[in-house]
Amino acid sequence: MRIGPWVLGTGLLLLAAGVVTSRADAWDTLTPALTIPLAMRGIDTIDIRESGIEKVVVSSAVPAQVHYPGGRRFAWLDDEKQATPPSCRTTGATLRCEAGTRFVPGTPTMQLPPGRYRLLVDDVAILAQSDLESVAIDAHGRISWSGPVAELDVTLVPPPRTRKGGYPCSPPHFAFDGGRLRSLRIQAGAGSLDFDDVSEVGDIEVQAAADVRLQVAQAADIARIKVLPLAATPAVAADAPGDARHTCGGAARAAALAAMD
Repeated sequence: MRIGPWVLGTGLLLLAAGVVTSRADAWDTLTPALTIPLAMRGIDTIDIRESGIEKVVVSSAVPAQVHYPGGRRFAWLDDEKQATPPSCRTTGATLRCEAGTRFVPGTPTMQLPPGRYRLLVDDVAILAQSDLESVAIDAHGRISWSGPVAELDVTLVPPPRTRKGGYPCSPPHFAFDGGRLRSLRIQAGAGSLDFDDVSEVGDIEVQAAADVRLQVAQAADIARIKVLPLAATPAVAADAPGDARHTCGGAARAAALAAMD
């Protein structure tokens, strides 16, 4: 009669050991750091929605490149096929970067020279360290901007709704952290807008859907923001690769990192 509890206890310990071992094995694939040089001549559109890139630095003092840090790669449960490396390819005037099956802790970073760009992004922090003429951003996730640019146009694209009317991904979010701008134009079909330091911004115009949340650091800055109703909901870019319009890249990455803890 006394054997039963010991057998059960031993079984539970072995099961727990198996779970721990499986979680550890998921990080046993060591991936080296990778730097991809970029040829930017003639490029005006940059698509990094499927790249895993979390930071974009625009500066005349850095080489044009994408850097993926090294580390232990997270092996997805269905990752039995050969892993594909990150890549950046040019088609006409468009540069598109993809992460492949790579997934490691760290902050993949893109460095760009000054220019006039249209950026298609998911979750990313953008830092301008040189004066820029014009940047247009189509955002599908959470983004932030800091630095000087004459004209900044931001479009927050709402994720597709489910059949029950909800969103499978978090609504987009734009945070303006500061910078010297002549004009800031925002179209927000969903999500939220946060304005920190707008003391060096000239004109600010926001076209927003009724449920978009707007927050400012200083109450006096509210009067400087011209808010208009949104005429039409922004759509996903027609050149979205594969199922990009249905993915939640940043959310999936965050969830996997949380599973490591």
